[in-house]
Amino acid sequence: SSPSDYILNSDVGVLPTYFEGESSPYSVIEYLSCGKPVIATDKGEISDMLTTSGELAGTLIQLKDLNKPSVIDLMEAMEKMVLDKTFYDQKVKLTPKAFEKFTIEKCKQEYMELYHKVLTDEFNVV
Repeated sequence: SSPSDYILNSDVGVLPTYFEGESSPYSVIEYLSCGKPVIATDKGEISDMLTTSGELAGTLIQLKDLNKPSVIDLMEAMEKMVLDKTFYDQKVKLTPKAFEKFTIEKCKQEYMELYHKVLTDEFNVV
């Protein structure tokens, strides 16, 4: 009944999406909020969502033939997360930093800055 219960019992999130309209999938935020790294395709804003201080809180898979992810690339990324404990632990440590940009405080701040800019531009208020 609760996605977070399921996520907390997982080691990693996997989102090999190739959906053309993908933007900022909420599932990535949910996994990061639970301290889980994400293996995902480089589609929409996923790369920016996982990036913090120039590093990824997970692994990105490139889209290939027919603009879809390679099953082999996906398998290799999952295998690396399972077998390379140092790599996995490094990605786990990055998840809280990657999630910071999605906290309610950060979202509120960005909305307020956007509203201020829109009002300033619309009414030429300085």
